[in-house]
Amino acid sequence: MQTSWIDHPSGYLALSDRNSFFVGDARSLWPDGSPESSPTSSPTSLAVPTAFTDDDGFIAYRRHGRHLFVFGGVHAPPTRREALLDAFLDSAQAQRLSVVVVQLRASQIDLFARRGFTVNRFGTSFGLRLDSFRLSGTRRMKLRNKIGRARRLGLRVCEVGRELPRSPQTFAALDAISGHWLRRKGKKELDFMIGELGPPEDPRRRIFVVLGPPAGERSRSTEDASEQDEPLINQHINHNKNPINSSASVNTELHDTWLGFITYVPVFGTCPGYLHDLTRRLPVAPPGAMELCNAEAMARLHGEGAAFLHFGFTPFVVDSEDPLPPSVPSSPWLSRAVRLLYRHGRLIYPAQSQAEYKRKWGPDLIEPEYVAARPLSLRAIWDLLRVTRSL
Repeated sequence: MQTSWIDHPSGYLALSDRNSFFVGDARSLWPDGSPESSPTSSPTSLAVPTAFTDDDGFIAYRRHGRHLFVFGGVHAPPTRREALLDAFLDSAQAQRLSVVVVQLRASQIDLFARRGFTVNRFGTSFGLRLDSFRLSGTRRMKLRNKIGRARRLGLRVCEVGRELPRSPQTFAALDAISGHWLRRKGKKELDFMIGELGPPEDPRRRIFVVLGPPAGERSRSTEDASEQDEPLINQHINHNKNPINSSASVNTELHDTWLGFITYVPVFGTCPGYLHDLTRRLPVAPPGAMELCNAEAMARLHGEGAAFLHFGFTPFVVDSEDPLPPSVPSSPWLSRAVRLLYRHGRLIYPAQSQAEYKRKWGPDLIEPEYVAARPLSLRAIWDLLRVTRSL
């Protein structure tokens, strides 16, 4: 699938092999070329006009029930978006399927509104310019102190494929951390609007791991910490075994303790760089561990020439001062529901804590994103929550 037409902060997620793709070749509708490969697919694939080719772009979607959920709008050159979208909608209508679009950017609102879609603000994406990012100053004093504290505890950050091997053993350790994190949360991994760990053979997905100090550095790290930190350090620094699975450690000669990891995936288009995607941590990770991980990753990515770091989309974070044009149909009840979910919907998604984490890095790219549906219904919202595994 071509990435040249992706201009979206979270556009890499559209390329997931769990998605289906509407392009010129009907075989490309399904992850491995056949409808049977997709657990949410219909026995009848969408009919694709043969006039389209991969150069015309694509639409990434998943089916749940009688709905097709499109990710990020139409990924195509501007001159081909209308024709590709119309062909997609015609094919969906022929099968009596309704269409819902998530994480729609403002630049494509009119494209969908003119085709009878109801459009509502659904959340916000955050990002920053790496060349102007600084940890100095009073605004980032708390963030700077947390990172400094983690360094004094002897924590360090290594990248998979660089300091750590991109091997099955490494990914077994990462899977163990992720599994432990999910068990503590008591719910399934979210899907569709969130990334994935991916296989070892995918070098485009960058993974940074935060590690506890080696055994030989234990005494120095403990001395640098406050008395309040000492019980936690003694709990998570164990030079004999990894707290998850001793056989999963890939740096056994250093006896490191794996505390968490963050994945980053490429961002294409007008603000290229990387997307801060999955974050996973163990409960024994001290405060500042993940902030240190991200700060070290930012420094490396910027040193390699990345221009932007995107923190991605947070649903339900909306600004009441962001009205849609009168010509765009919108739903008052959905607007109220989104605001209620921000305040009280933590069981569905912890929007407030996610937004707080992203804002403390001082993002200078803050962009509204939208949901569009034709038609909008309670069933559409229910199916969206199901396809994302929010329920």
